[in-house]
Amino acid sequence: MNGLLDKLSAGQETSTRSWPEKFSADCLERCVDVFRGLKSDAQMMILAIDSQDYVGMLVHEFAKNNPETHEIFSNQEFKFLGAPRLIGRRVLSMTYSFLSLDFVSFEESTLDSCNKPVLIFSDSTTFLIDCESHLLPG
Repeated sequence: MNGLLDKLSAGQETSTRSWPEKFSADCLERCVDVFRGLKSDAQMMILAIDSQDYVGMLVHEFAKNNPETHEIFSNQEFKFLGAPRLIGRRVLSMTYSFLSLDFVSFEESTLDSCNKPVLIFSDSTTFLIDCESHLLPG
């Protein structure tokens, strides 16, 4: 699974050992199941928000005000929101526009290269996983 996780703030590939400790393989499998269960080829993204992460909580506040964004599932550590990709990008742009320059925005080109993106907001960092790499024929 090396190379599947990109640390967006630095724009560098990192290994899966860099995942936030709280984000488990079970969380990833549930995200994969969400994408697998889509009825159409809708351009969707998942926002995984650690309840202790400042940027993530801002993303959550902006996202929950959009009727097209909805909570998919949650556990003790994360809330998982599904959003059409265009809406998700707007939420991210709005979030980063409210932050100081100390918070480095994600690189849109990295997001564009993913077909089934999960953005993880945790540990004051934003991570990206492309679930398409985890989808098995089934």
